[in-house]
Amino acid sequence: MPENIVVTQSGEALGFWSWVMAHPQIPVILTEGEKKAGCLLSLGFVASALPGIWNGRVGKEDLERLHPDLVPMAQPGRKYIVLFDYETKPKTKLQVFQATRRTCQAIIQQDCQCEVALLPGPEKGIDDWVVV
Repeated sequence: MPENIVVTQSGEALGFWSWVMAHPQIPVILTEGEKKAGCLLSLGFVASALPGIWNGRVGKEDLERLHPDLVPMAQPGRKYIVLFDYETKPKTKLQVFQATRRTCQAIIQQDCQCEVALLPGPEKGIDDWVVV
């Protein structure tokens, strides 16, 4: 973390996201939930929590776009890495695949790059995987 970031007593890093915005070469990992994003942040990665796999984009399937809360970080060329939970049920795996594909499409529409990271399992989330 850069030196000019002030960390409050409650642990809030003031200026962190402004610093990330000023450095579009830093990739942003999108994951499910604040616990998983907190895990990644504590390991030194820039991560943003989505409240669910479908919440990185808005709109109907034909007119989807990146969620407005993610747009400020979406400078041209920025890399996003989508890291959702490992799933075993076929129906859930299909949902994760579809949400990942559509989120990546919305990211690419913003002239950003999108990659997908897959957990090997059997741990469900990155926070579980890290502890093993």
